[in-house]
Amino acid sequence: MTNREEQFRQRLLATFQSEAEEYVKGILLGLADLEVALESPPLEEAELIEPIYRQFHSLKGAAQALSFDEVSKLCQGAESILATWKKDLSSATKSQNTKIVDSTLRIAKILGIDPQRLFSLSSAELPAVPSPAASSPSH
Repeated sequence: MTNREEQFRQRLLATFQSEAEEYVKGILLGLADLEVALESPPLEEAELIEPIYRQFHSLKGAAQALSFDEVSKLCQGAESILATWKKDLSSATKSQNTKIVDSTLRIAKILGIDPQRLFSLSSAELPAVPSPAASSPSH
């Protein structure tokens, strides 16, 4: 790879990183709203699902373009759940929402994004964000 190609790749990665942070933030905020809506079923607001779905779809495409295969797979899994919800709102569950949050946090970790840094909210206001100590296995 030439120096010029490497510089282009570095700029591309920097752009991806910035966009990925915005997607992760938007997804987590959307999932927080969705979690609140799931507190009082039945879920009647399909418009909460579509923006989250689109952000996962955009992140998946960008990840695929840069060969972030695990990120792409995690996005696809979340998209699949959200697509089911778009067809049948009654199928939406808190446990599936938690699974999507967990996938989003895994994506953030893979990409070196600190979700707490993305928000001016306290950690209690974020959707199901486990503390590092809680998610680390005990030795």
